[in-house]
Amino acid sequence: MHPTLLLALRIVTGLGGVVLVVTTLSAAIRSFVLPRNEVVRLNVMVFVSIRSIFDLAAKMANSYERRDRIMAHYAPVALVALPVVWEALVGLGYTSIYWALGEGSWARCYELSSSSLMTLGTTDTRHTMVGALTYSEAALGLLLLTLLLSYLPTIYQAFSRREVTVALLEPAGRHAPYRVLPAQLAQPRRLGAERRPAVGRLGAVVCGD
Repeated sequence: MHPTLLLALRIVTGLGGVVLVVTTLSAAIRSFVLPRNEVVRLNVMVFVSIRSIFDLAAKMANSYERRDRIMAHYAPVALVALPVVWEALVGLGYTSIYWALGEGSWARCYELSSSSLMTLGTTDTRHTMVGALTYSEAALGLLLLTLLLSYLPTIYQAFSRREVTVALLEPAGRHAPYRVLPAQLAQPRRLGAERRPAVGRLGAVVCGD
């Protein structure tokens, strides 16, 4: 390959790796740190992809109970898959950066990136700049995992509140249409004071008031 063309290819690949790392880190921060709701396209792509797999598995189920058990694992699996995708994208981005800096072949750069990202230290480099990048990659890898582990209790509490709401509506699916137990929907304090208006409106709609 012509040296000028190879240099241009390395520059484009390096810039693409930087954009990939920054985009992934931004998605992680907006998902777990930003104190407001925001749609993150990267996360949406991950959830939609995993949802398609679960939908396919649910279609093969021969009963509603079986489909319900399958879909109950969708949200936890998608949540755990998020840091895996983030780590993979960060590793791919740093692999591109190492190759752009002339560290060696793609296999060598991938090995160095994986070793740094997982903090294994099995592969080393003699270049000072690349060495500094390996430390930053190791720090990002730990940061992504720490973000998820730190917010798992909060996410679990949100899922628990959702399950309580679903449990209150479960009798409606076991009886004839519109035969809901009004007493259960009339006790919003079981869900907490902050959910009283929503549960009250729900009871009014279902009971036909």
